[in-house]
Amino acid sequence: RAMVSLEAAVTGGRDVMAALKIALGIAAALRSLPFDVNLWQAQNIWNDLFRRSDKDRWSPEWKLAFKKLGDALYISVDQLVIEEGVKFPSGIAHNVIPLAGAIVDDGTFESGEEQKLRFESRKILELADLLVDATCVRVPVFTGHSLAITAGFERPISPDEAKAILAAAPGVVLHDMPTPRLVAGQDPTYVGRIRHAQTVPNGLSLFLSSDNLRKGAALNAVQIAEEILKLR
Repeated sequence: RAMVSLEAAVTGGRDVMAALKIALGIAAALRSLPFDVNLWQAQNIWNDLFRRSDKDRWSPEWKLAFKKLGDALYISVDQLVIEEGVKFPSGIAHNVIPLAGAIVDDGTFESGEEQKLRFESRKILELADLLVDATCVRVPVFTGHSLAITAGFERPISPDEAKAILAAAPGVVLHDMPTPRLVAGQDPTYVGRIRHAQTVPNGLSLFLSSDNLRKGAALNAVQIAEEILKLR
């Protein structure tokens, strides 16, 4: 089962209330579809939630009403008609596609995005022989790039040492659980899940997320311009 544009995660503040209102609007747009969505019940629960004062908004009773609202918008995934992909090789809604870009006609069976990740890593790190294996995957998020990295180093390095280095690095934020939604609209790259890797010598594994509309795109152009101005 899947919930229509609503997650039962209460994070606080009026952002949640706005999200609930948006969810109801989206659900209303599905009125003509054969989903078992109880919009009348959902609207009544919404009105009750909206009338509550801020001090009552995170009470057990409020959270129970929040859950009831989610139940009212609950539908079965088997009721959804998932069409074949048009822009992507497969339908991306409620899905993960293990291909980004086109397969390169050079016998490697890699995509252009996967090869670009290798070549760009070598160029940025100035390591011409850097070994990089990548599988680029498209996931249905609004924005953001994420990487699951396992890297080997010249010498042993502990997770604590890596965290200390990253904590002092400009444009990096350590976080236990970096996600695309967390970094949306943020300048830094969030890094977490740092641990020993078992498959490579002196290895670490980690996960990172960044807003790709900023980092690697518009933000980089601004930061480069700022560094050039410092030299004048």
